[in-house]
Amino acid sequence: MKKISIVIMIFVGMGCSAPQKEETNKETIKDLGEIMIDLKAYHQNIGDYLVRGQLKDTEWLIDGMDSTLHLAIAKYAEHPKLTGSFESFYNELLAQPMLDIKANVKANKKEAAIQSFILLTDNCNSCHKKHEVRKRVKFKP
Repeated sequence: MKKISIVIMIFVGMGCSAPQKEETNKETIKDLGEIMIDLKAYHQNIGDYLVRGQLKDTEWLIDGMDSTLHLAIAKYAEHPKLTGSFESFYNELLAQPMLDIKANVKANKKEAAIQSFILLTDNCNSCHKKHEVRKRVKFKP
């Protein structure tokens, strides 16, 4: 009888500790806050490179920032924290300054690129203010 109880306990113990099958095809999806953290990193680096006059080095950062903004557009047609689609804010506030920064960088116009970047920063902050986000984007040339 003792042997049967030990065998049963071993099987019960093994059943309880059996590894659970995990789903391996999970897609990681960033939320709006995580996307904003990525944008903050791009913003800080672009600002640093512009101030140092390393315009060629800013090109891939600007493309990365724009790509991240487009990810937000694709994901956030609506969001509880936004009064409209992310695309509407991009089109209204960010699209033109992004184009101007890119054009000025390609033309090797540091001061003009910095002025466009200041406008982009101000526009980011106007959206943050509108949505009562306390964090502000900073850039001091």
